[in-house]
Amino acid sequence: MRTTTGKTTKARRAGTTAAALAAAALLLTACGGNDKGGTDAAQKVDSQAGPLPGDQADPSASEEGGKDPSAPASPGGDASSTPSGKESTGGGGGSKTGGGTATSDPGSDAKPAASTQCHTSELSVRVGDNHPGAGQEGFALVLTNTSSRTCTVYGYPGLAFVNDAGQQVTVDPERAPGTKERVSLTPGKSAWSPLTFTNPRATGVTTITPAAIRLTPPDERDYLKAAWKGGPVSNTGKASVPRVGPFTAGTGE
Repeated sequence: MRTTTGKTTKARRAGTTAAALAAAALLLTACGGNDKGGTDAAQKVDSQAGPLPGDQADPSASEEGGKDPSAPASPGGDASSTPSGKESTGGGGGSKTGGGTATSDPGSDAKPAASTQCHTSELSVRVGDNHPGAGQEGFALVLTNTSSRTCTVYGYPGLAFVNDAGQQVTVDPERAPGTKERVSLTPGKSAWSPLTFTNPRATGVTTITPAAIRLTPPDERDYLKAAWKGGPVSNTGKASVPRVGPFTAGTGE
């Protein structure tokens, strides 16, 4: 009886040990599955990898801050920015000169509004006295407002030297560089344009003595006529060519 009982006890112990070993083996196999290419549900996705199947990115989002790449970009990259070249700036006032009222407007070809422009019928013209110097002859071509309203003159006059028959006898005068001014003429006020040329005796060119000048105010078609008492004028265009400047306020005398 003791022998049988001992064998039975040993057999139970062996069975218990075998069962324990088998359970341990199963546990080790479950924990080491990833070492042999198994899939671990907790494994992290590489940060450079694309989205997993079934986890596609929102098609309306781009890589730049989640903005819609199909939306047009604002000028300058900022909706609040003002496109270059579109910003408005304020203009400064012009300078005033003596005599009439003048506003400097360098580099501008703007014309007076039709409602303020002085018309030929509202003006008179005369040629001022000669003020020679350093071989140069210098005259003032004076326009005076003879109307009852205020008007403006801007730019250069048209000028021709003519004979008694009204025919032009010299080449067209040249334009001298100068700052154009918008001159406002109240009734009775004047604006003047400088007329200069080298004394023809100094250059030896052929000359002619005109009977009169015909002056066309800026942006007008009709002309005014005044007697010429300034002596000989070059008629060749090679030297001593007369030059006129833009109108400025006053009489130039």
